Parts: sequence; C-alpha cells; structure tokens
Amino acid sequence: MRKFKEGNTEEPLSEKSINKHKDFDHLITNYQQVLDNVHKKPLYKSKKGFLLILLIILVITAIVISQDEKNNAPPIEKTHTQK
Repeated sequence: MRKFKEGNTEEPLSEKSINKHKDFDHLITNYQQVLDNVHKKPLYKSKKGFLLILLIILVITAIVISQDEKNNAPPIEKTHTQK
C-alpha cells in the first residue's frame, strides 16, 4: 500500500512549463482529424472489420440452420420393449 507523507514535497510548476502544454489549437486540430477520419474507411474494407462481419453472418447462418433442422426433424417414437 502506498504511504503518504504530510505536506507537498513537489515544487510548484512554473508558468513557462504550464504554458508549454496549453496548445489548444493543436488539441482542436487533432480532435477535428479524429472526427473526419472516423468514417472515411468503410468497415468492410478493413481486414478486421470484414472478418467481424463475416463471423457474425456465419454465426447467424449456423443458428438459423440448426433451428430449421430441429423444427423439421421427424418425431422420435418411443417404443416400449418388454423384458
């Protein structure tokens, strides 16, 4: 467990170091780039996206086929055998 000491042992940040990280234009530019690039490449053109879509289709197809086989299966006849 972490032990805490009383009092602040770190020195306060200088205005120069604070202003160095206050680049809001760069932040907004990065944000706009992310928003623009989100929908540029369709999901089916990326390898992972295509495989995900293919996997979902295969699972749905397997479920539908198994349900269809259960519904169309002939009834099981129970026979009583005498000993």
